Amino acid sequence: MVTRLMPFKVKAFGITDIGLVRGENQDVYALKENFFVVADGMGGHRSGDVAAHEAVKRLLHLFGEQTVSEGLKESADQMAQVLEEVNRSLFQMSRRDVNLRGMGTTLSCLLFHDEGVVIGHIGDSRIYRYRDHLEQLTHDHTLFQQMYDQGRFEEIEKAEGPIRSILTRAVGTEPVVKPSTLTCIPFPGDRFLLCSDGLSDYVSTEEIATCLKEIPSCEACAQALVDRAKEVGGFDNITVIVLNVVDLS
Repeated sequence: MVTRLMPFKVKAFGITDIGLVRGENQDVYALKENFFVVADGMGGHRSGDVAAHEAVKRLLHLFGEQTVSEGLKESADQMAQVLEEVNRSLFQMSRRDVNLRGMGTTLSCLLFHDEGVVIGHIGDSRIYRYRDHLEQLTHDHTLFQQMYDQGRFEEIEKAEGPIRSILTRAVGTEPVVKPSTLTCIPFPGDRFLLCSDGLSDYVSTEEIATCLKEIPSCEACAQALVDRAKEVGGFDNITVIVLNVVDLS
């Protein structure tokens, strides 16, 4: 996929894989012109799959019916409002259907704007940028990250269970959620990676950086990352979107 925007030209490729352990794929991704999103659903009886699909569907619909704000800050505010509305919609859906109670999903999205890049996210699906080195742009909304930020290192060491996967924010689980947003200015040669935790929890940042550095094709790079996640066990669904900023003129 090639998207031409003034002043950006972006190449993109996305892929999702069920992995080697899970019985179903509850990850969803979308590439639509200048907008890219990854969702990682959670919940039993296929409700995680419903959550991810409905969240992405609602997100694309809301962005499709709105005019993108002119400034970067205004666009970031707009993205936060849209994510809040998606959350309300999903939460109300779960209240109406007992089979969907407790469903939720992560959402991480990236918008190429005329003035730069706008990122919004809820949960632990990550967005990275590679520019000479790998940089994680999103900040995980997990119990582990919260404890780490608070300096509770002894508690982390003593903690039992997978605290890295316990979300402190998700889409659809509560009536109100606070999205995180940020903006940045892209440059020629920049690469962006959106991924679910089926990649980031099992493939090291060094290996991710090596793929982004050494494999120029979006498609080949995305496939290599998925293959590596499966080589180390494929314990979760794996979703990857690789973006190349190939021109700024």
